Amino acid sequence: TLLPEILRDYGGYATYGIGKWHLGHYTPDYLPTARGFDQFFGYLTGEIHYWSKLLYSGGSYYHDMVYMNDTCYYPYEGTDDTKYSTYLYGSKAVGVIESHDFDEQPLFLYLPFQAVHDPFGDVYEYTDGLNTSYIDVATYDEILERIPGTTRQQYAFSLYMLDRTVKAIYTSLADVGQLDNTLIILASDNGGCYDAGGRNGDLRGCKGTLFEGGFKVDALMYGPSILPSYTQGVNYTNLFHVSDWLPTLVGLLGIDYTPSEDFAWDGIDHSSYIQEWNQNGEYSAYGADGPRQSLIYNIYYNIDSKEEYNETTAPFALRDLRYKLIRTHVGNDYTTWYDFSSALSEDDDISRGSCTESASASGTLTTMLFDLWDDPNETTNLYSIVNATYKASAYAAKVKSTSGAIATARLSTRS
Repeated sequence: TLLPEILRDYGGYATYGIGKWHLGHYTPDYLPTARGFDQFFGYLTGEIHYWSKLLYSGGSYYHDMVYMNDTCYYPYEGTDDTKYSTYLYGSKAVGVIESHDFDEQPLFLYLPFQAVHDPFGDVYEYTDGLNTSYIDVATYDEILERIPGTTRQQYAFSLYMLDRTVKAIYTSLADVGQLDNTLIILASDNGGCYDAGGRNGDLRGCKGTLFEGGFKVDALMYGPSILPSYTQGVNYTNLFHVSDWLPTLVGLLGIDYTPSEDFAWDGIDHSSYIQEWNQNGEYSAYGADGPRQSLIYNIYYNIDSKEEYNETTAPFALRDLRYKLIRTHVGNDYTTWYDFSSALSEDDDISRGSCTESASASGTLTTMLFDLWDDPNETTNLYSIVNATYKASAYAAKVKSTSGAIATARLSTRS
C-alpha cells in the first residue's frame, strides 16, 4: 500500500504524479493509477533524455512519455512533449495547482523530477547539453567560470533549472493562497554519482555503494501550518530511513490509518518527535533519544555480475545508531574518497555515468566497522581492533570457564 492510496482512500485527497515512476510497468496493475494516483504524467523507466524522451538504453529507440487517469493510459500525444523535462513537469505541476479546487478536497502532488540525473546530452538536438537558449548568458558564463569540468557544469545547469522550477511551483502555491497550508518536501533519492557530475563532499563512496556517500542525502520540509514555528531552520538529527517517510507523513497530516497485521510498516513514525521539540529547539545530539536506533542499508543483494554471492559472502551494511558494520569491496574508484582534481581533466564526456552496484563490486571484499559520530567520513576501520578485543575477551572467558570446570572436577574427585 503506497502513500497516495492512503491519502486518497483515508484522507480524501486528489492524487497526482508527475515525472519519474520506475516502480514497474509489466502489467497495468503496476502502473501509477493502479497504485493510488488519480492521474499520472511522465515516464515509467529509469532514465530518458531530457528533450526527446527517448530511453537512454536500448539504442534510444523507444519513446517513454505517457499519460493516464482512472479510465485509460496511453502514450502522451501533447505538442509539448519535446520541452526540456524539468520545465515540462514544472509547468504541468503549476497547471494542476492553479486548476485544483482546494475547497473541495486536499491535494497530493508527487513530483519526482528527472533532474539532476544524467545523461545531460540528447540524441538529435542538444547533444552537448543545456546552452544559453535555456539559461541567461550571465548565469551560463558564471557557471562555466566557477565550475571546472564539462559534466559538472552540465550538472550545475540542470540544478539551476530545477531551482527555477521549484520557485515557480512555490509561487503558484502562494498565488492560489495555499502556500502556508502546504507541506513541501524536497529530498534526494541517493548520493551523487562521480561520473555524472555529482559530489558528496567529504563522505566516502557514491551512488551504488554502501558507504555514506551513497546513502546519506539532503532533505528538507516546509509547512507553516503543520510544523511548529520553532522547528524552522532546525536540523533534525534523529536517524531517519527512507521507509520512515510513509508513517511520518501519515502522522503529520493526521490521517486515520493503521496498516493491517500482514502488511505492517517497515518505517517508523517521527511525527511526534518533529512536532514536540521544545521551543528552544533543543534535542539530543546524534538522535540518541530519537524513535529510530538502527537501520538496514542492505543485507543481501544478488549483484548481477557476482552470481556466486550468497548470504555469507555478499556485501551488507547495518547501522546501530552510532556504529556501522559494513562488508563491501574496497580498492575501486567508487568506494573511496573522490579526488576531484585528477578526474576533472578527463571530464568531457557528458553521455552518462556508471555508478551502480555492479560497478562498485570489484576489489577486495572487506569487513569494516565505523563510528559515524566521531568518524562520519568512514576513514578509520575499527573492525580489526574490536574483533581482536572480542576474541581476547572470549578467550579469557573460555579460560576462566575451563579453569572453573577443572576446579569443580578436582573437588568432586576428592569428595
